[in-house]
Amino acid sequence: YNPPIRYKVVWDKGLGPRITMRYRVFSWEDFGLFLRLDYRLTKGPGAAIESEYFSPDNKTTFVTRSYGAFDKEVPDESGWKRYRIQGLFHHESLDDKTLIHATYDKYHDLKMISDFPSTDFEIDTQKRTQFLLRHQEEITFASIFVEPRLNPFESINQKLPLAKAGIRPLTIGNTGIFSENRVSAGYLDYVYAHDLVHTYPALHETHAARLETINRLYRPFSAGPLHITPSAGIQAIFYNNNPFHESIGQGVVTYGGTVQAPFYRTYSSYRHVIRPYMEYEGLSHPKAKLNQHYTFSLGDGLYQINSLKTGLCNTLFFRKSPFFPPSLTADFYTYAFFNDTTFSLLCPKWYLLASWNNPSFLLKAQ
Repeated sequence: YNPPIRYKVVWDKGLGPRITMRYRVFSWEDFGLFLRLDYRLTKGPGAAIESEYFSPDNKTTFVTRSYGAFDKEVPDESGWKRYRIQGLFHHESLDDKTLIHATYDKYHDLKMISDFPSTDFEIDTQKRTQFLLRHQEEITFASIFVEPRLNPFESINQKLPLAKAGIRPLTIGNTGIFSENRVSAGYLDYVYAHDLVHTYPALHETHAARLETINRLYRPFSAGPLHITPSAGIQAIFYNNNPFHESIGQGVVTYGGTVQAPFYRTYSSYRHVIRPYMEYEGLSHPKAKLNQHYTFSLGDGLYQINSLKTGLCNTLFFRKSPFFPPSLTADFYTYAFFNDTTFSLLCPKWYLLASWNNPSFLLKAQ
């Protein structure tokens, strides 16, 4: 029923035939420790130590793979002894308020993963080494995220660490105005692959402590069939280091709002909802220029903008039927940019976003 030794002969794509055996060295309740041996005709022998733990309630998963290969092909100067060490830990609390997710993936060379693409030695690490701790309460949330570079041939934006916290939108007294507030703090270090630094000496690693606050006020109200929500706020960032080795602050004023007028009609087997809408987004001229601070991600690229998104969203909600999904949406929209000379047309492109929403999967096409 559950033999301690399993073996098989398979044909790996691009690698040819492989003989593999997996031996369960130790097991206790839901934990197992395994030893794997295999031999590829094109590559040679290999071995792995593996461990697995799956909790009965599906709340905790812990999997590791430590694989070494004696590659007789020797594809490059990296040598014939190659390895990959990876692991994954995932835990969700019983009340679903706390999440812990951690992965590590250390491999010998860049070609290691493509040279040994077998699913027997792959964990869903996405080739990343990271740690995420997230906790959510009724009105607050907080998270801490760490992502170091484990392989020197990678280029990565390290987060050492990055912490975020916020509070759900709350009303200010009886005014009907909602206040939304989020903050983040971290040490970011954008490192280049060692080969790139040696080839291009002009490249230099960028690092800075980064503090950010995002604050927004908005007030929804109705005017007949229209639902209107104006908003305004600020976004401020502080860097303790920049290309000139100075501390600098960045800030913009955000403003905008949405106007929509949804209406619907119900049929025997579905409901059709049509929602014409307009979304205006504005950012004031930033306090600092883009070349005066480091750009670690899209969130650092603050620039003056005045855009209007206009669209028509159609959604079909089906009753329980084996032939139709619960909902099908088609959103047709465009962007208009004002006080900008980048585009010759006011609305340079039109977009269509379609989604098919099922309980167990989601399909999107744009």
